[in-house]
Amino acid sequence: MGPADLHLLPDKGPVGRLGFVAQFAFYRLHARFPNHQGEFAPVVLAHLAAQIGVLVAIFEGYEWAGRTGRRHRESILAYLGVCPFDDDAEAALMAWWTTEALLREPNAEVLQEQITAWLLRSKFDRPGDYRFDRLLRSARHAYETGY
Repeated sequence: MGPADLHLLPDKGPVGRLGFVAQFAFYRLHARFPNHQGEFAPVVLAHLAAQIGVLVAIFEGYEWAGRTGRRHRESILAYLGVCPFDDDAEAALMAWWTTEALLREPNAEVLQEQITAWLLRSKFDRPGDYRFDRLLRSARHAYETGY
C-alpha cells in the first residue's frame, strides 16, 4: 500500500486497518484475496503493521469471513476498478490463453504468474477455483485441438 492509498484507512480501527492493508497488499500481488491469515508470512504481516503503526498481534482479531472482511474486499475492488468475472471477462481470458499464453508452453508456475498479471492488467476479479480450473482445461483442449 503506497502513500497515495493511505486515505482509505482513517475511519478504520487498528484491527481493521491491518486487515484492510493485508488484504490490499495480497490482492495487488496475487489478483485474489487470501482465504486465511496463514497465507501471510509473519515477516510480511510485521512489515505491514509497522507501516501503519499498529502491533501485529492484533491481527488475530480480524474477521476474514465476516462482514468487515467482506466490506473491505468490496472497497478494495471498487478502489482498484476491478470488475466481476463475467461472460466478457471469460471470453477475453479464453482468447488470451489460446492466442498468447499457451503458445509459450509455460510450466504451471509460470502460467499462474502470467494469469495473475493478466487479471491485474485487465482489472477482472479472479473466478473461483473450480470455474478457473474448468476454463483452463477448456482453453488447453481448444489450443491442442485447434478449436
